[in-house]
Amino acid sequence: MPLSLSDSFDLAAVVKTSEAVSSELGVPRLMETLMTLVLEHAGAQRGLLILPQQADLTIRTEASTGDDGIQVKLRDDIATEDDLPTSLVNLAARTGEAITVDDAQSSPFGDDPYIARMKSRSLLCLPLMKRNKLLAIIFLENDLATGVFTPMKLSVLKLLSSQAAISLKNALLEEKDALVEALQKSQSELMRMSRLTAIGELVISIAHEINQPLTAIITNADVYLRWLGNEQPSIVEAESAARRVIENGRRAAEVVQTIRGLAVKSVPKMLPVDVNAVVQEILSIVQSELRQHTIHLETRLADGAGVVIGNKVQLQQVLLNLTMDAIESMAAIEGRRLLTVTTASGDADSIVVTLEDNGLGFHEGRIEQLFEALVTTKPQGMGMGLSISRSIVEAHGGRLWARSIKPHGARFQFSLPRSAEADAAAM
Repeated sequence: MPLSLSDSFDLAAVVKTSEAVSSELGVPRLMETLMTLVLEHAGAQRGLLILPQQADLTIRTEASTGDDGIQVKLRDDIATEDDLPTSLVNLAARTGEAITVDDAQSSPFGDDPYIARMKSRSLLCLPLMKRNKLLAIIFLENDLATGVFTPMKLSVLKLLSSQAAISLKNALLEEKDALVEALQKSQSELMRMSRLTAIGELVISIAHEINQPLTAIITNADVYLRWLGNEQPSIVEAESAARRVIENGRRAAEVVQTIRGLAVKSVPKMLPVDVNAVVQEILSIVQSELRQHTIHLETRLADGAGVVIGNKVQLQQVLLNLTMDAIESMAAIEGRRLLTVTTASGDADSIVVTLEDNGLGFHEGRIEQLFEALVTTKPQGMGMGLSISRSIVEAHGGRLWARSIKPHGARFQFSLPRSAEADAAAM
């Protein structure tokens, strides 16, 4: 049977609409274009684009015809019986099949609250499917006439929906990728700001840690010159002084390098990391802070504790956060203050780092709350240190936990998966 003029027009509309839909970039523009063209060629008064979101159906676009043409507005509302016939739309969502209703008043859906209230006539519900997965639903209605959505129009819309499903899936994936990228950037910047905050709190101690070796360098350089300038120069003593200059120069450089690593904005790299070395580097930059608060430090680092695959700067950040928290907790108590830092093998496949202090501690019932973002026990704290630390440890495949020590104090421990290959290479 030859095509009628209207049918030929509808097929031409499919080509035009498919081209328009496939050329749109971004989810909002794609949804607006799709619904505008669907209403133009389907004979609908009103249309909704509905997306599944977990257990709900969410209206993302509403289009309607009026005196000024087709008006489209973006929405983000859970679909209810105030917006559409839920019995009809839910059935289409469950079956994945298109449903056409010529006259809703005399249909099996006539008792639906929306249909009864709106005196609905012609209805069409078209699921957009991709590999048997529901991507979206197009709901159309015309309350002025019956039988508006003919079999030919449904066929045309089905052809259109195949291109629309592909374009919508690609646009949603791009939107998701963009959101993930933005989230990762935000998390990275948040971690960096946390490190800078910790460094800011340590600025006096850091200056002292750098000043000490610099003072020693000047002193030993002066000794070196005096031994060489004597009437009977002593090469042995001069060499000894020179070696001390080199040793203190390296110490100052290590402190600067550690601080620079914490402060610099860079892409995290996962490389073999010696856990004991990371512990020693962080403890070296808090020495002045420990002395200022008369805190006795005990370290028990297991020989060959192991190597992990991780980001050194992020692991330094975890240790710096935990160490500074311990120092601040102990600064508020009287009497002997003790910080114990240990590394040990948790089992054959993990390394455990423990920081224990005899500070104020915390209530046993608040342990998990401590790791929540924006929860802090410090007057000037941001409440991000422990939350970020746990995120870092878990991103490394490990675990961070805490325990209250009686009568007062706290123990923080984190485990990291040992890298057998990196261990072998380090031997």
